[in-house]
Amino acid sequence: MAPQARVCAYDRAGYGFSDEGPLPRNLEADIADLAALVDAAELPKPLVLVGHSLGSNIVQAYAQQHPQDVAALVLVDPPEQGAEAQLPADWKQQGEAGRAQRNAFLDACLAAAEAGTLDAGEGPLASCLRAAPPWQSEAVAAATRAYKLKPAYWRTLRSELDANTTIFAAPVPETESYGDLPLVVVAAPAAEMPGVPPEVAKVLQATREQTHARLAAASRNGRRVEVPDSSHDVQLDAPEAVAEAVASVLVPEPRARTGSGSLP
Repeated sequence: MAPQARVCAYDRAGYGFSDEGPLPRNLEADIADLAALVDAAELPKPLVLVGHSLGSNIVQAYAQQHPQDVAALVLVDPPEQGAEAQLPADWKQQGEAGRAQRNAFLDACLAAAEAGTLDAGEGPLASCLRAAPPWQSEAVAAATRAYKLKPAYWRTLRSELDANTTIFAAPVPETESYGDLPLVVVAAPAAEMPGVPPEVAKVLQATREQTHARLAAASRNGRRVEVPDSSHDVQLDAPEAVAEAVASVLVPEPRARTGSGSLP
């Protein structure tokens, strides 16, 4: 994208090279941070905002609060919203138990990070620092491991995951509107769900389709583009597809008028 527009990416508070932010790490905190970043960096407005996964919710909310500052939205594989209320009762109970188990694990990782012993963690604690994926360079893998050794990462992750339960519980409102704002939903194909009961998989797939359809319909200039042979991480599997979506919504003089915020 660099030859076509000024491109800006950042690590959210508590991740990567960014300082820890105040808790809770919810959508409101993320929007406030993005607004502060845009002002501090003196990015030219209006902006083309690009958000992946949870990042799509952040840029949507930012556009609703700062409509005059946004030229277009590119939403990369937004997660399904509104599934919780439609899931079978026993699956919900399993989900609640799973969240409690997850938080206990994150608390253990946090305690080890605070004690400075996480790097030598054994048994269950060894899972706090998973092996780097094969696509990461040694430098990136080392940087990732370094910030995961910090307590800030585990406090941030736990708070964010708790907040996500609320964010994704409600469906995208049918009344959500961005007027004529150019909006592209870049989507991966429906994924296989091994081990998930058919009735649960059906709900998750239906709410995913509803989420994408409502987001694309929320603008009179909205559309959905499916990228074959990609996973949820479309930006890693098919970066050219995301770049093409961004290029399609750039204003005539992108260097003069447009910045692009990309969320991890």
